[in-house]
Amino acid sequence: MSTEQFPQWTPSELFKDRPESSKIRDQIFAAYELVEGLTLSQPPSLAELESVCKWVNANDNTFLPLFVKYHRTLKRVYSSSLSEKISALAQHHCSICTIHDGGLPTHVISIRIPPISKQAAAQTRGRRAAFERAIKYRFAGHLTPFPADTSICLLIVFVVKASGAQKDLDNMAKAILDAVKNVLFGDDRRIDHLNIIRIKSPDEEFVYLNIRETRLNEHHDVLFPRMLHTWAGAQPLNLEDFLEET
Repeated sequence: MSTEQFPQWTPSELFKDRPESSKIRDQIFAAYELVEGLTLSQPPSLAELESVCKWVNANDNTFLPLFVKYHRTLKRVYSSSLSEKISALAQHHCSICTIHDGGLPTHVISIRIPPISKQAAAQTRGRRAAFERAIKYRFAGHLTPFPADTSICLLIVFVVKASGAQKDLDNMAKAILDAVKNVLFGDDRRIDHLNIIRIKSPDEEFVYLNIRETRLNEHHDVLFPRMLHTWAGAQPLNLEDFLEET
């Protein structure tokens, strides 16, 4: 993208393919001071940050095209077998959570066990506990690849038989999450991004996990660390108003 179509004060870091968030922030502050003729506190106060944020939004014709980067990713368009298709899906690259500098390695793990539904398993005594013991057995002797305080991006691929009753996708996810928490990563409350896929197979049933670290909630890529919207007049819904009297 040519720099000539943008104002001279446009932050130069934004023209890079992989800009650094801290440099973008500092250069936006400098541009704001230059254009508005103001001097920000060091560090800027919350009120000053809000003013800068509103200024950026008012100049979205300049900033918006540079805030969005085009990153090509490989996508398999054809596979020689169903196994190849499933393997490719399990290795899916998460463009939302990818950490370019540092970060823990991504782990793609297959578990050769038929998925169970947490709800359905509860109807057969001991089935859910047996599932969890089987998972722990599968990873006995393995070091937990992610420290307990690591925020997680998790992709689950469930391979299930096409014939027969289909289990609820969310209940299958609950069962596998209960089984692998504190085994492959910390508590499942550390999961900030969860992606679930069901693939139907004529015969085999198993599970693939793609686990990576995410920094989705660190917000280094945000200028103003507060909400700044109007909801366009939408009414807030209070759950208490909808409770039925007993």
